[in-house]
Amino acid sequence: MRKMYLSSDKMYKIKNVVMESKYALIEVAEDPTTSPEALDELAKDPDPDVKAAVAKNPTTSPETLNTLAKDKNAKVRKAVAENHKTPLKTLKKLKDKDKDPKVREAARETYYEVLAENIRYI
Repeated sequence: MRKMYLSSDKMYKIKNVVMESKYALIEVAEDPTTSPEALDELAKDPDPDVKAAVAKNPTTSPETLNTLAKDKNAKVRKAVAENHKTPLKTLKKLKDKDKDPKVREAARETYYEVLAENIRYI
């Protein structure tokens, strides 16, 4: 196999395309008009910034939020913990058992806020 060498200019262009692509995915993931099905697919992206954007979106399905709550990246789990659409059972697990104190704190705050919102509607 022949080695290919890229000039620094070409490497810079490639990096820009990759970054633009990442930011485009994040923009779609943050958009509340993005369909839950599209968000399900975006949640499979390997980039934690993309997954965190999906986790913050109020349109993300509870099933996808449950999956993202198990992500190895604390940033993703914290975004799940801050979403008021995350199922209470998942929030409770994050607030009680997550290894990251920032995730636990975010889940604790959201858990009690969601409980208070639900009580208002009773």
